[in-house]
Amino acid sequence: MTQVMLKNTDVLRCIFEYLSKRDQYTCARVNRKFCIVVISFIWATPFGTSCKRNVKVLKNYFLFFDDKNILQPMYHKTSTSTQALPLFDYPSYLKELRLDELFISLNMILRKHYPCTKSSHDSQLNKLICALLDMFLAHQVKLKKIFIDKKFKLNIHAIQAFKEQKYSSIFRSIGTLTICQQNFNLKLIEALKDSGCQNIVKKNFEIWMLHHTDISTISSLIMSQKGLVRLRIFDCEHGIDLILPAIKSQAETLRDLELDVVDYWRCLPWTDLAACEKLERLWITNSQHVTPAMVKPLHTASFPYMKDINVNNPLYENCDELNAWFLSRKLTMEFND
Repeated sequence: MTQVMLKNTDVLRCIFEYLSKRDQYTCARVNRKFCIVVISFIWATPFGTSCKRNVKVLKNYFLFFDDKNILQPMYHKTSTSTQALPLFDYPSYLKELRLDELFISLNMILRKHYPCTKSSHDSQLNKLICALLDMFLAHQVKLKKIFIDKKFKLNIHAIQAFKEQKYSSIFRSIGTLTICQQNFNLKLIEALKDSGCQNIVKKNFEIWMLHHTDISTISSLIMSQKGLVRLRIFDCEHGIDLILPAIKSQAETLRDLELDVVDYWRCLPWTDLAACEKLERLWITNSQHVTPAMVKPLHTASFPYMKDINVNNPLYENCDELNAWFLSRKLTMEFND
């Protein structure tokens, strides 16, 4: 029975989906069938934290370029036109793109193989980015997630490439945008929006470490979404009063909201939060400077669909009014069940 199940492609996909990257690589070496099935999971998220591996991923992608003239400095000893394509169509599997790792690796390649003057470096980076996007377009890549964890620099011409309408189909299906750094490249995110992808974050939006970030831009990005389902704000030291109205703008579709390690100093009453009555999950954890006046609007909100709430506050002194609301909501939820 087990052998019959392991010959079923759908069963294999269900298994491989939950394996670690290392275990997926091991499965790829078992036999031809395993390799064909698991390769789509391995190359769905090819970029990791290893620069050496990311450079190898890019060099595999370069083999799919239509115009290989820009790669001549890298392959000056061999003809790029005679190099055979890989066995699998690796670009077509791409679902999650780590933009930070992509640009860091591109810059590493340029520093190693191309002239070092700033103008030629910027020009070549722009050419490589356009060639990559053209290749993604040709292989019908439709990204599901963008992840930004490290700080990286982009010249204005490289950012401009992302604004072109012809690339909008690559980004239109994005369901999750995760930003885990301070001072992230807001111009790049705005460029993705300008490409016609107003729906760049359809379902999930996670923002971490907003210490020195332009909060007004984050607020407008949240407001621009159509049908945001899940939002997580983590480590926000200021400006939450600008983000709460943006959250209210998504009240019709927002179901899951997490506000973790947020400073509410001088924040107005949470009427915008109370307006999100379709929430099913609300976590207000590790909060600073919460006052009874802020919490008061929550007492009058019905939240009929609420299934999970949490106001745990181990890092700071909790607000008695917030605890009282939490207990009353828990009693209401238990009574409804």
